[in-house]
Amino acid sequence: MIATDGAFNTISHIGPDDWEEIASHDESALTALLEQAQQWEAVADPHGQSFPRAKCHDDKAIAVVRFN
Repeated sequence: MIATDGAFNTISHIGPDDWEEIASHDESALTALLEQAQQWEAVADPHGQSFPRAKCHDDKAIAVVRFN
């Protein structure tokens, strides 16, 4: 799994922070988690008061590769 800093930092701040579990999520669950993080930044902390950051929002992406 790889995540952009915008995804990793925000998700780590708002939870969940179990990246091994996150890596087991399917595509729809990962999309929902990214949307939750984006929504949190936009609505709950638009000016970076709760979670100080250089930008109001950042790109967020998570990629998971599974080998069977």
